[in-house]
Amino acid sequence: MLVHPDSILEVDSVWKKFARTARARRAMASESLAVPLFGRRLQHKLNEGEFWAVKNVSLVLTRGEAVGLVGRNGSGKSTLLNLIAGLIQPEAGSIRTMGRVASFINLASGLHPNLSGIQNIYLKGAMDGSSEAEMKAKIDEIIDFAELGPFIESMVGTYSSGMRMRLAFAISVHTNPNLLLVDEVLSVGDFEFKQKCLAKIRQLREDASFVLVSHSKGDILRFCDKVMVLEHGEVSFVGDVKEGMDFYMQSGRPSESASSSGTAHEERLFINSEAIEEVTHELVDERGQAASSFAPGSSMSLNISFVLKRTPRNLVIGVPIHTPDGEVITAVSTEQSGFRIDCVEGAPTTVNLRFPALAMNPGEYRIIVGIVDGPEFLYRDIAATFTVPHSADRFWGVFTPAVEWSTERSPAPRIAKLD
Repeated sequence: MLVHPDSILEVDSVWKKFARTARARRAMASESLAVPLFGRRLQHKLNEGEFWAVKNVSLVLTRGEAVGLVGRNGSGKSTLLNLIAGLIQPEAGSIRTMGRVASFINLASGLHPNLSGIQNIYLKGAMDGSSEAEMKAKIDEIIDFAELGPFIESMVGTYSSGMRMRLAFAISVHTNPNLLLVDEVLSVGDFEFKQKCLAKIRQLREDASFVLVSHSKGDILRFCDKVMVLEHGEVSFVGDVKEGMDFYMQSGRPSESASSSGTAHEERLFINSEAIEEVTHELVDERGQAASSFAPGSSMSLNISFVLKRTPRNLVIGVPIHTPDGEVITAVSTEQSGFRIDCVEGAPTTVNLRFPALAMNPGEYRIIVGIVDGPEFLYRDIAATFTVPHSADRFWGVFTPAVEWSTERSPAPRIAKLD
């Protein structure tokens, strides 16, 4: 039973250890059996060959609240998520949840390969706590969301890994969970399908609590109300999201490029045509002429034009720069620079991003433009490819360049009224 009446999740002083060696694993198994058989209590101590993956962690989430779990690889994030999901049991402490839990961890593990997609909808729905009648009422919506077309009648064993993930995710989010557990949002399908998944999660958040494991500062800031930073299994910070992410970055988090999949440059065009249109972008040199080659130290500008079809809430433009093989060189955004985009509904707007002195090694680079309004993606595409020719001057390492932003806004077009 939950201690606090408004709680969805209560993690109370939880400890979890693992073994590094086969001998230690056998000893741990014997120790675990001794608890129910002989009534012994597990001690907060380590034997030879063991280590604490989670050490004395506590967390409380109320309805509609979201927490981000961040930390280096091996800090205990995924272990804690698996403990909350009930996939593993703690050595000590307790975990209490209220209602249905949707676990987006190893999503496809609950699907049966010898059953069709439709049969798996009913099977996984039952495993998640839904009745046959509930799943029958939602089956058309689940099939439409998964976007599997005629393959929904085929055996899941013939699906690709991406198709299995789509189906499993579609089932899980339509069971009306009270608690959502997500590990690294979201490795489900292409960019456009990810945006649909994130939109569904935002909808569920109105009534459900949310635990997100991620290395992405953008995801944590966009979706979470507070953040918990883990180091070697222990809580080193819990509280305000911005303060927590600053603490995490200052403590030596790995770079975004280290956790990147390296495929962002291959993403196809995504555009929310109901919210934005007439998006164009052009690279120009210091004379204002279109260009695709820029000498080190020269000025390079990217002009981004668009028309919003609604009143903006919190418009942000992000510009990552990649090598052709997908390595992230750097990324800048209006939010990072503290620049507010001045635009109104229906008016053509041009935003200019200027690199006053390009400090990049010779080579070929790709620029991506992403436009976000609040938590919602409006647009993403490869904006341009440019080269930096060889020269005597060279620049080393990954960097954050000094940038300048400016806005040009045209008046909204007048619509003639017919008599």
